[in-house]
Amino acid sequence: GFGFLGSRYLVKIFCLVSGVVYLVLAVPGFFLGDPAMNRDWQIGPVHLMFPDHVLHTILGAGLIVVGMVTKTS
Repeated sequence: GFGFLGSRYLVKIFCLVSGVVYLVLAVPGFFLGDPAMNRDWQIGPVHLMFPDHVLHTILGAGLIVVGMVTKTS
């Protein structure tokens, strides 16, 4: 979707920034989540558990890889 709205440079930046945001969300969950409750981490009304942390890690890493391999020219 975003590829049609802007240049490849913007797509690259979007992927890199989104990937970092997902990793910033995922990594603390592995350490701050309650180990007795499947790494449950509650942020306000949002409940994040181990599968969420894994999903965010995969999405973050994938977006960063796509951002790094995207050519801007």
